Amino acid sequence: MTLQQIQTLIQSLPGISSWELRRLRKKSYQRYLVFDRLDSQRVVETETYSALLYKTYQEKGQTVLGESVVSLSEGDRVAERLSRAWEMASLVSNPVFELPEKGGSYEQVPTCDNEVRADPLRFLD
Repeated sequence: MTLQQIQTLIQSLPGISSWELRRLRKKSYQRYLVFDRLDSQRVVETETYSALLYKTYQEKGQTVLGESVVSLSEGDRVAERLSRAWEMASLVSNPVFELPEKGGSYEQVPTCDNEVRADPLRFLD
């Protein structure tokens, strides 16, 4: 599932007022030992998405903001998971607050030392 496909599904939710969609990519280097002997070594890359959904609705004569968050991974029934999260947003009634403008993005944050990034397997040794 691509970011664009998830965004299209979110936009089709009835009455959606706004949303935030994040992509999280992780890469890890794993080494497994049996006592002091190498059993296996692998590189694992994962990609998940986090969708924060906002719903503006009326409750007791006041406008409130419902919200729900769902984490999506490869193999998930994305449309079904988004639909459930959308239902959950109706159970939250926050005071309305301002959201960032459309199209914003976050800066990429370096989460790994440059030396480790250059040769990760050396650091497993």
